[in-house]
Amino acid sequence: QILRFLTLIIFFMTKFYKSLLTLLLALCTTVANAYDFKVDNIYYNITDAENKTVEVTKGADSRYNYYGDVVIPDYVTYEGTTYKVIRIGEMAFCYDKYMESITIGKEIRCVSTYAFSSSCENLTKVVLPNDNKNIIKARAFYNNKALEEVENLQFVKAIGEYAFASSGIKSATIGENVICDEGAFYLSS
Repeated sequence: QILRFLTLIIFFMTKFYKSLLTLLLALCTTVANAYDFKVDNIYYNITDAENKTVEVTKGADSRYNYYGDVVIPDYVTYEGTTYKVIRIGEMAFCYDKYMESITIGKEIRCVSTYAFSSSCENLTKVVLPNDNKNIIKARAFYNNKALEEVENLQFVKAIGEYAFASSGIKSATIGENVICDEGAFYLSS
């Protein structure tokens, strides 16, 4: 039994250190602050010019680009071309400590890895689309202690590994067909 106990401890420590190392590498990586255009104080990168799709991305400053209540639209028009907003890019809102809530448009299909991770210290509410097409990737909302409310979580398709870990979420309603990866709510309130 002692051997089994030690094996379990080593297993969990390995998982913890692997997660910590991944987070540190992601946070230490220089985020390219390039974006293709900005409309209504939201920054976008064109993901497919032919199909006219974009993702929300990090702005010119690596921090504090978004404030208050942010609403991601379904479509955005720039220089006469209308684009469908399909994704929130990696680290798009990371460190935006002045953002209080986010409403995600119905055309968004993916909230990317680390999209809202760490230091979104005033983010208290997330409103997701209610259409069963959204995927929340690993660590998307990791370490957001103020985050207490996520609307329409029961309608997502999948929740990635540690997506809401170390957040302030006290309870969550998840649909029976949702694929929920390991530790999605680990150490959440």
